[in-house]
Amino acid sequence: MLGLGGVLLLIAVLVWVYAFYDALTAPPERVRNLPKAIWLLIVLLLPVVGAIAWLAWGRPRAEVRARVRQSPFGWQGHGGMRARRPLAPDDDAEFLRRLDDDLRRNDGDDDPSG
Repeated sequence: MLGLGGVLLLIAVLVWVYAFYDALTAPPERVRNLPKAIWLLIVLLLPVVGAIAWLAWGRPRAEVRARVRQSPFGWQGHGGMRARRPLAPDDDAEFLRRLDDDLRRNDGDDDPSG
């Protein structure tokens, strides 16, 4: 039977293998703080310290989607089927375009020489 040292060694090896695999399969554009190749070298050459460093500072963060209140009876995430609407009128390109058209049209109506 394994003693305490054997169990700790097994845990350290499993964490190292997991960290190396995770670093190897992580998308390069999402890796934090250092380039992916440097992280792979750190995890490979410094097994325990490198694995912990990768998990703490190099691993890409999970994407968190905020929840938006849909109705009094449920919740809907941002990735729903509804199109996102502008929050203010000046954020809405269509509103600004209509406003500009209305202003141009009204400029011609105010001509006193008519």
